[in-house]
Amino acid sequence: MHADDDRHDRPAIEELVASVDVTAVLTAIADAVDEAVERDIDAALAMQHVPPPFELAEMTTRLITACAVLAPQVERIPHGPHRRAGEANADAWRVLADDGPGEGPLGNWSYARQLAVTARGMLRAVQAAR
Repeated sequence: MHADDDRHDRPAIEELVASVDVTAVLTAIADAVDEAVERDIDAALAMQHVPPPFELAEMTTRLITACAVLAPQVERIPHGPHRRAGEANADAWRVLADDGPGEGPLGNWSYARQLAVTARGMLRAVQAAR
């Protein structure tokens, strides 16, 4: 028996691979990510006092990551009202990314809050366009 004969007895790869719809899985992942970003946004906007530096730094890092991920998603929204709203926030994100936090005792606190406002605007535009 030759190796070629063995190949003919095996099913084709197409017969072994099932077609799987991953839409539900991807939607669940997107929803979980949205919820995590919304929790950070809510926490940043609810701050009444400057939190401990490490806590503020962690929150700011997560908000920066959210903005960096959301900005390209805004650019993929078809032209229309959702895109215009998202683009205004994406523009604000670019300024915040370039400028960083302001000086003074409230610089980092204010920066986190501005990132939260910006992330919220982009997230809402992306969600509305889905």
